[in-house]
Amino acid sequence: MNNRYCLILCICLAGGLSRLSAADYATNFTALVDGCGRGAISFTPAITNGMVEIGRSYTLKAVARAGSVFSQWEILRNAALITNKAPSFVLSASNAMTVRAIFKDTTKPTLTLSAPVNNSRLTNGLVSVQGKAGDANLAGVYVVLNDGVPTAAGAMSNWQTQVTVKLGTNSVKAYSVDTCNNTSPVSRVSFVYAPKAPLTVTVGSGGTVMPNLNNTWQEVGKSLTLTAKPAAGMVVSNWTDTDGNLLATGNACTLVMASNLAVTVSFAPNPWTPFKGDYHGLFMPQQAPLDPNSTNTSFHTVASTNAGMIKLTLTTQGAVSGQLLMMGGTYPLSGGFGADGQAKILVPRTGKPPILATLAFDFNQGIIAGGVAEATAWESVVNLQPKPAVVNSPLAATYTMDIEPDLNFSTNHLGSGAASFTVSKTGTVQLTGTLPDGSAFSQGAALLTNGWWPVFAPLYGGKGLLLGWMDHAQWNGNFYWQKPPNAKDAILPGGVSEITYAWFSPYFPPAPKTSVTGWELGTICFFFGNLPVPNGPREADNAWTYSIQVTNSLVRVLAGPTNKLTLTINAASGQLNGTILHPVTGKSTPYKGTLVKFGTDAYGAGWFLGPSESGGVSIDPQ
Repeated sequence: MNNRYCLILCICLAGGLSRLSAADYATNFTALVDGCGRGAISFTPAITNGMVEIGRSYTLKAVARAGSVFSQWEILRNAALITNKAPSFVLSASNAMTVRAIFKDTTKPTLTLSAPVNNSRLTNGLVSVQGKAGDANLAGVYVVLNDGVPTAAGAMSNWQTQVTVKLGTNSVKAYSVDTCNNTSPVSRVSFVYAPKAPLTVTVGSGGTVMPNLNNTWQEVGKSLTLTAKPAAGMVVSNWTDTDGNLLATGNACTLVMASNLAVTVSFAPNPWTPFKGDYHGLFMPQQAPLDPNSTNTSFHTVASTNAGMIKLTLTTQGAVSGQLLMMGGTYPLSGGFGADGQAKILVPRTGKPPILATLAFDFNQGIIAGGVAEATAWESVVNLQPKPAVVNSPLAATYTMDIEPDLNFSTNHLGSGAASFTVSKTGTVQLTGTLPDGSAFSQGAALLTNGWWPVFAPLYGGKGLLLGWMDHAQWNGNFYWQKPPNAKDAILPGGVSEITYAWFSPYFPPAPKTSVTGWELGTICFFFGNLPVPNGPREADNAWTYSIQVTNSLVRVLAGPTNKLTLTINAASGQLNGTILHPVTGKSTPYKGTLVKFGTDAYGAGWFLGPSESGGVSIDPQ
């Protein structure tokens, strides 16, 4: 019988008496061992010489020994099996009867794990796992490596086996089992397999490296940081590995130790002195135009998730530090260029994948190009221009800006955004404005050497953006405006993915008793915004055109639709606002905008909000 101990009583006919066939028993006797439990049986009345009397009743009592429990009786009478779980029962002796008392072992085996030692670091990948196991009926010891499949390690009290471990952290569990399938508590250890390998560090002429780890043995997988110190007039060109792969370009090189790793650091004459300074610019997908005068309209892949602004400061040693701005976040960026003008900088982002900036310095133009990428999710190109150090910029002034959608390509009904900005004597730009859906934005920037300045304003909680280049020499630029879809929005619920054009000019308050517009008679036109007229070009929207007269900064409506109209122009800032009675809602609807001067005349543009779409406002001389 498997997995149990039992006492067997066999009662056979013998002249009215039966003799126990298993052995000669005294009044009290020990059960025969035939499995995995131990115990004893007693008879009342006592039997003599192992003989019982046919037909007489006997009380049988099973008593388990320490570490065992009584399970049940099995009585085989005339080929019929009867079970009884009571430790004591009355038996009427009969011919050809077999009685078994079954006991089960309840004692769990023991196991200790003595090697490897918990939290140890090992340099050999073939690890001896050993310990001790204890049980009177030990069946086997099992070892589990890294939550894998259990492997038998023998059935000896002093057990041992070997396992092949992986690089890094490993875990081993071990337990023992007895013949009754009792299992010991599990013993666990964890350890690190960290083999050592030789490291070769070759230092080129023109500098030194600390710490000096050349020809030392280092743990494979361990992170090491080496720092180069260039000699006077020298800079680090690059760090390369055994296969010539670029590891770093700055003074510091952090690497992960590998088998037979060789690292080489090269130095070169310092090319950075004339290029020291600040560099500002944008990154966006390749097909987006970088030239503010470009007519390329393939902006469709630009999104808040793959575009933004970078601001860097470059030192005379080629080191850079600054910020990467995107999705409403500001992320520190630091690293260094090699003498070849190449740099790889990893930009960590809390809760988001890091960004790898692969930058290239153009020594001929003095600009920074390259790209930034988030693994395989997206990749964008970088255009950073130098910021000149100026103390009295001739462009210092206040400017007004008209932000117009391209009505030839736009799929939305949109008015014109309005903005104003200042340029300080040091070339700092401060821009504030409102888009045609009423979204306000602001951003600080700087005039760059080529006369451009970058605009990046995160919108809608970082899920949208306004991005583009302004060309101060041409007084214009273009933006990419992205607004994410939102079914809860009354205006533009499907979102916006539009190119908008920016026109700007300096704004100076008019002289006393001088028209703020530069002209006296003109028109103000309203279009889109759910107005009940055909949504054609602005010139065709004559049903909502008013004739106006501008005297100094005072505006008088001369003629037009019967809907009540007000218009006020702020002569000090060039901003305009007013109201119009909307024929659909019957409510007084506010509108806002700005004047932009071209030559001696000023033109006005702005926006208002209809019940479900944006509307536009234009003011022109007659």
